Amino acid sequence: MIAEDVERHGETRTVLSAGRLLVWLLLASACRVGPPTDRGPLLLLTPFAVVVGWETGTAQPSSLDIRAAEGAWRTVGQDHPTREHVVLVGGLTPRTRYSLRIRGAADAAPTFVTPAALSEEELHERVLGGWLGKVIGNELGLPFEEAGLFEHCRAPFSEDISRYDGESDGVRGRVPVNHYVNDDTGLLFLSLLTVEAHGRDFTSRQLAEQWLLHMVGHDQHLWCAEPFAIRSFEGGVWPPESGRNPYSHHLDAQMRADIWGWLAPGRPGSAAEMARRDASLSNDGEGVDGAAFVAALVSGAFYTTKPRNLVRAACSVLPPESLHRRIALDVLRWSAASPQDWRTVWHEVEKKYARGRYQPHDGHAESMILAGPNAANILLGVLHGGGDFSRSISIAVSASWDTDCNGGNVGAIVGAMVGEEAIPARWIEPLHDEFSIRDFYGGLPDVLSIREVGERIDRARAR
Repeated sequence: MIAEDVERHGETRTVLSAGRLLVWLLLASACRVGPPTDRGPLLLLTPFAVVVGWETGTAQPSSLDIRAAEGAWRTVGQDHPTREHVVLVGGLTPRTRYSLRIRGAADAAPTFVTPAALSEEELHERVLGGWLGKVIGNELGLPFEEAGLFEHCRAPFSEDISRYDGESDGVRGRVPVNHYVNDDTGLLFLSLLTVEAHGRDFTSRQLAEQWLLHMVGHDQHLWCAEPFAIRSFEGGVWPPESGRNPYSHHLDAQMRADIWGWLAPGRPGSAAEMARRDASLSNDGEGVDGAAFVAALVSGAFYTTKPRNLVRAACSVLPPESLHRRIALDVLRWSAASPQDWRTVWHEVEKKYARGRYQPHDGHAESMILAGPNAANILLGVLHGGGDFSRSISIAVSASWDTDCNGGNVGAIVGAMVGEEAIPARWIEPLHDEFSIRDFYGGLPDVLSIREVGERIDRARAR
């Protein structure tokens, strides 16, 4: 049986003679971090969803059938032709046997059993780990943000930044730890307030109204697409029209999308859909895809400890023609070729996806705050960090560009993967359990407990 083969060998490769398809079933809940195993298609399994991948010699639509036990087959897929197929199937039930088949294949359908859902205690631990990781990665990167965006935007830092008071290339942290909450965590908190008020079925308009309530009059804390969105709301222009602005392809939505993965663990499709509702306030196109991608990475991290599998699976929430999907598949290939050297991979990313896209910003000659290239730096941290929290956030920040955003996203992903207990105390203790939001947005408490914010996120998840 395939499930038994996966537990014994880590992967099963089934050759489908009709169409020369290779299907690999990777039961993520039974895997541990190891060498790269995604040389071909991949399946990621959670109690509620499965991601199936395969390759074809020519570009074809992606289509598969799935059924529970002896039930009726249902068809899932995408019409856009591609050679690298990654298909998400949601709506599964824990501890249930399913069969799947690639449409048109003559071979017998392989079967698998969905794992049990994590306990409430485990989910609580992972949500707190993700939120702590977000704050820690953001704080680690914040002092180096301007250097990464401007002075060093054409190269990564020469030394890894691995402590709050670190220094690289003569650049030293400019902001004392936890004295400043920025839009990465501040906007995420406004998303939490919206879910607490309206549930996970919130509308984009309800979230926009939350922004208006707390952000008007705080223009000094708005960047890129955010001020355009606020001015649109004030003028009666609401999402998605508000997201169609000169900065729509920037990372505003990508940087704040982590919460949707924490609210939908093991349900990457649901996480991505909430992220798209949020992203439509300020972004469009590339900017919206980046938010969906990050949310899916966080959601999947609850049920796998294999970073490469996680990245491939998260591509399932993106259209085949998406820039983020192309970047992810390229980074996977480059990382497999240089598994011990993330800087070599960074230069490949810069050459193909950043060079020629640097932009003037706030009086500086050039900067890099686009969603796509910064997503590549997130993937460098996830892939080359290998599931180690400290190593992962260090790489994401040392890779330059928008260091606080990328460090925060990686901390959120890996924190959800390993849980609160696995985060070293040296990262947690200097924060003094204070989430300082004073004078950043209006109508909010001056200082909140970091842990209490995490508890509130977990309660919103469990609703």
